[in-house]
Amino acid sequence: MGGSLEGITVGVTADRRSAEQIRLLEGRGATCVHGPVIRTDLLDRADQLAAVTGSLARSEPALLVLTTGLGVRSWFTAAREHGFIEDLVELFARSELWARGPKAARAIRSEGFEPTWQAPGARYDDVVERFGERLDGEIAIGPVGVQVDGAGAASLCDRLEELGGVVTTVPLYKWSLPSDPSAAEALIGGVLDGEIQAVTFTAKPAVENLLEIAERMGSERELVEALTNSAVAACVGPVCASAFDEFDSIVPLVPEQHRLGAMVKRLGDHFGSG
Repeated sequence: MGGSLEGITVGVTADRRSAEQIRLLEGRGATCVHGPVIRTDLLDRADQLAAVTGSLARSEPALLVLTTGLGVRSWFTAAREHGFIEDLVELFARSELWARGPKAARAIRSEGFEPTWQAPGARYDDVVERFGERLDGEIAIGPVGVQVDGAGAASLCDRLEELGGVVTTVPLYKWSLPSDPSAAEALIGGVLDGEIQAVTFTAKPAVENLLEIAERMGSERELVEALTNSAVAACVGPVCASAFDEFDSIVPLVPEQHRLGAMVKRLGDHFGSG
């Protein structure tokens, strides 16, 4: 079951699924401070999405790379609402389906399909390595559709193209800074004051945004010191945790299973059974 979080105050940076995360943390006795550092905006480009979906379906892509569960679900929702579900079903039925992580894999299965392959570490590096292996011995490969995350997954797409892939990106949503950063600023203040002992992150841009907000406050150096010495950073997976790579002093907690519940359990284990 993992340890208790009684007496621990946790800063929650998530936008989406924050209520679920807070419920899990409070279930272990934690006090939560919610300071969303990221905003998720669904893109309203139904005509463009329908055109891209139809084009991919007709071109018989060698594979589809699905990077997020939200992206897969949003794609199918838009297809049903705007009348191009037949093209999308055909596309998924005729393609290799690569899931970047467990959330994307679950979303694929929820639509009645089975992932051909799932990245073992839920990292873009895994996808690039697998793509290189897939190309080995082949003279050519068909178009590659990449459902990109809210940051655009530019590094992934660029690397696939460098290996010879003809990439078509499928954007469904974008991430940005919150329009009102006051709650995030209060969370940062709590970390600096020692009132918050742990901060949770569920996406790499959330780490980057927290640091950017702290920089705008003139407190980035102090925040890095606090996350090194007095507060723990907990990340849902290695991609999220990689945002701390430039700070050797910060060692984030990362669960073996890259899921929300596992991250909360990892925090409980860290702080003990109390």
